[in-house]
Amino acid sequence: MGLRTKFNLVLLLAFAIGLALAAYLSDRILKDNAREEVIQNARIMIESALGARIYTAQHIFPLLTLQMKRQFRPESISAYAAAQIFKALRELQGSGAQPNQPLRSGQRLGSGHHQ
Repeated sequence: MGLRTKFNLVLLLAFAIGLALAAYLSDRILKDNAREEVIQNARIMIESALGARIYTAQHIFPLLTLQMKRQFRPESISAYAAAQIFKALRELQGSGAQPNQPLRSGQRLGSGHHQ
């Protein structure tokens, strides 16, 4: 085996080791970034639900107190608002609409046309 062949084999081995190391490190970095993004999105969703619950308890429930004497209103339950927000988000995601796109008058979530 000539010197040139040995040199090429050493370079090939070094390249393969470098490529494997780069693949491992990039995989680890991408997974860590994805995990952090999921955690951040979960925090945002939890804080959003908590905000909806607080708003409902402080502002909506007092407005519905009189109506509640005659008939139960699910809007008076603070968790109802959070559940409705997540339902609307799922419908929005399923419709393909962008979150920052305002709904047109008469349009419902999950529909691309006027009702």
